[in-house]
Amino acid sequence: MKQTLKTLLPELIINKIRKRKRRPIYQELVKNLPDNVIVSYPKCGRTWLRLIINHAFYFEYPELFGGNPKEYIDTLLRLNEKSKTFPKLQMTHDGRPMYYHYRELFRDKKLYKEKKVLFLVREPKDTLISWYFHLTQRGTSLKKKEFDLTSIENFIMGHYGGLKTIIRFYNDWIKAKNQCKDFKIVKYEDMRNHPIDSVKEILSFFNVKDISLSSIAKSVEFNDFSKMKQKEKENFYGTNAIGVSSDKQDNNDAYKVRKGKVGGYKDYLSDSTIDSIDKIIKNSLNHEVGY
Repeated sequence: MKQTLKTLLPELIINKIRKRKRRPIYQELVKNLPDNVIVSYPKCGRTWLRLIINHAFYFEYPELFGGNPKEYIDTLLRLNEKSKTFPKLQMTHDGRPMYYHYRELFRDKKLYKEKKVLFLVREPKDTLISWYFHLTQRGTSLKKKEFDLTSIENFIMGHYGGLKTIIRFYNDWIKAKNQCKDFKIVKYEDMRNHPIDSVKEILSFFNVKDISLSSIAKSVEFNDFSKMKQKEKENFYGTNAIGVSSDKQDNNDAYKVRKGKVGGYKDYLSDSTIDSIDKIIKNSLNHEVGY
């Protein structure tokens, strides 16, 4: 149903108040980030990339891990703690846009002006399908009543964490790229198709020169999606962050490592829905993102 000005105004006021309350927290978060950051919307391959970088470092310097590949690195800052040759590097969702109305995003990125930013992106339809299943299957305590989770289509077309939110997030970062000290886009699909070259390129962007191609290749093999899923099932890392509850092990959509499939949205969306979404993407998403 199309909103009238009368029904829209209260929502606009609510969006403005929420954003104002969150602003000091957001500013503090960005200020505390190191000079090297990987920014992404959720479900763009961040966990996979973090594990590959972590284990590439492990295979290069196993003695720093006590020879234990099970050590779970929840933040890449820990690699700098293990060896000062590795830069202070951190991943962020930049204010957690996936939980908010598209009008509540922080659009000005001037706080990143001294930072080197790698922007990790993924096809919006695949990203939102994965985020929908995270919300509905993984029992997150951060579900918001504003989400319309009655169907995948309603969620994607909703104002909270849906298509409008991810498009605005992507567009804002492309617009702000020149505000950063350095900026690079990496597509999830390129990582899936050419993981070794992509990871080497990412490490080079952050001036990491001492991780060999051999160690990267071993890490890519170690973190193959089928192997990661089995590790999750076995609770290999001993953390709920990469784990599935025992009562949901037969439910593929309840895993943190769900599919990682390029174009997997075709398994869930009708052709007419895909066409509608693609028209919005074509008309609204900055072409530099690449989708």
